[in-house]
Amino acid sequence: MVREVSGPLNAMVETNPSSSLHPAIEDVRPDRAFARRFRRRTGLDLVTVIERILAEADLRPGDRVLDIASSDATLALQMVARVHPGQVTCLCPIGEILGEAYEQARAAGLEESIDWRIAAIEELPFPDQTFDVLTCSSSFRLLDGRAFIAEAHRVLSSGGRLLIAESTIPHTRLNEWRLAWRAFYHQYVRKDQAEAAAEFYSVDELAEMLVDAGFQPVVIRGLQRPWTVHSWIFSLIKAIKP
Repeated sequence: MVREVSGPLNAMVETNPSSSLHPAIEDVRPDRAFARRFRRRTGLDLVTVIERILAEADLRPGDRVLDIASSDATLALQMVARVHPGQVTCLCPIGEILGEAYEQARAAGLEESIDWRIAAIEELPFPDQTFDVLTCSSSFRLLDGRAFIAEAHRVLSSGGRLLIAESTIPHTRLNEWRLAWRAFYHQYVRKDQAEAAAEFYSVDELAEMLVDAGFQPVVIRGLQRPWTVHSWIFSLIKAIKP
């Protein structure tokens, strides 16, 4: 199913397709604890989502890739095999999280294949037009969305692809209550201030933010089927810098 999100915005929402992990490093799999947390949060299999991101990234040999790192390095490692002799850079503002990803890469003997950086994501420490692809899987809700999108546009080259994997949430009264409860739970029960401050966006909001930043076209693909008007849909957002 494909539908246009809104008139002037060149954005769409659709469901399904697939790819496969690179045979050269097919034994590299996500950290089990990370994959379980991902499934609890999204209801999806992490490997399947990584496969979809890889398919949509349209990676080519020689590409320069920036991955906004999570504690799991599977996506970055899979991209290394596809862009050789290009370069994959993993960046995260939190050294502990980046360290977990580094250890996973080291266990696979591939840590030297990635450039590891600790820096603020909303002020990327790279010159304009440094990268051909920028990926942000499962951490967009924790960022200043508009600032990150503006920086992504700055550091991508012409024709560069931005891929964001995150939940999109329709604005309904029920969802306002659910988001308030989620923030309360993470702040006072889990003591996780980052998740308590997480920002979620609707499809239309994301499309507007990306187009306003200069991306065109913007395609938003729902990776789950919505059951009600209130459904939270884990989505893959792809935006091109003209």
